[in-house]
Amino acid sequence: MISISDRGDPTQTNRRIAIDRKRLPCYSSAAKNFVSLKGVGAVGDHLSIFKTLFRSFARCLLLCIAVAISSSTENSFAGQAGAAERRDVGVQAESSINLPGVVYFKSAPPPPPSPLKRRLAEKKGVTLEAPEPPIILGRLFVPEGEPPFPAVVLLHGSAGIWEWDDVWAERLREWGYVVLDVDSLTPRGLYRHNTGYDLTYGGRAQRTVDIFSRSLDAHGARSYLGALPFVDSTRIAALGMSQGGTTAMLAIAQHENPNLSGTFQAVVALYPRCGHYVGFDAPLLVLVGKADEFVSASRCENNLATITQTHELMLKVYDNVHHVFDFEAPERVVSGRVLRFDSEATADAIQRIEVFLSKHLN
Repeated sequence: MISISDRGDPTQTNRRIAIDRKRLPCYSSAAKNFVSLKGVGAVGDHLSIFKTLFRSFARCLLLCIAVAISSSTENSFAGQAGAAERRDVGVQAESSINLPGVVYFKSAPPPPPSPLKRRLAEKKGVTLEAPEPPIILGRLFVPEGEPPFPAVVLLHGSAGIWEWDDVWAERLREWGYVVLDVDSLTPRGLYRHNTGYDLTYGGRAQRTVDIFSRSLDAHGARSYLGALPFVDSTRIAALGMSQGGTTAMLAIAQHENPNLSGTFQAVVALYPRCGHYVGFDAPLLVLVGKADEFVSASRCENNLATITQTHELMLKVYDNVHHVFDFEAPERVVSGRVLRFDSEATADAIQRIEVFLSKHLN
């Protein structure tokens, strides 16, 4: 089992909290409180971040400490396999390996300022300093079996974490992957939907995160996973939906950032917004519906057709299929645009994704 460790600062990437799935609303409730706290905008300030996280997740942290006191923090991953279930204090030490946990990790650092920006700043007497990467939250799912495991970074859409993430996280876990479901909104104090499916754009702007920042979150999650003793750092992929799919594509787009070390071994993008890319530094699978009114399938066809590269690049366009086609829920119309489940497209997409990930990670 995964041992609960707390070596030093709780904002460091080696902190892992195991939470029973039935009590996962502890995370959701704390996340909603997090958004309403004052001072959350000071992302670059470590002390402010720590205080905010402590206040908003006080219950979870205190319960975790109670469990940690009663268990040995130095137990190895393999040595926990037969550990007995601890006394129920709201957080359960992992007696089964598949329970999700809340984790903290740093987003990846952005590229340094360009020479032109530095010169302009020097003329104004300003010294440009690299911003401190923010602390990001995520939910960690671990499969049954013998480690080390391959892993997948799961990237939500613009609405934040919702039921779609639950479905895919569990599916990927059942396929044998460690899953890190990244929450890019809550740590930045941005609007987060409770259900995600009940989208309400009209009348006010939806607050979200730019995809460049989210691509750095994805790389931060990859680095975090790669440092875990039960994850094979050479077998990590990313899977995203909608804006998360766009983020996943940007994460492997060929661009210069000397502060990034390594890349993903594969990426899956569900109904992303396809931009103009020179190329990608990992295999890519894109799945989108021809009838999607939120993103353009034809733009994906046109833009991806111009790319010549050695990595595998696959695009599947489904006729008469809309946005969020892989989530089984009643049809919705949002600002005149349709969200509709399609069972046939979903079954085909699941099969293609399973084969694609297995090919590149196993």
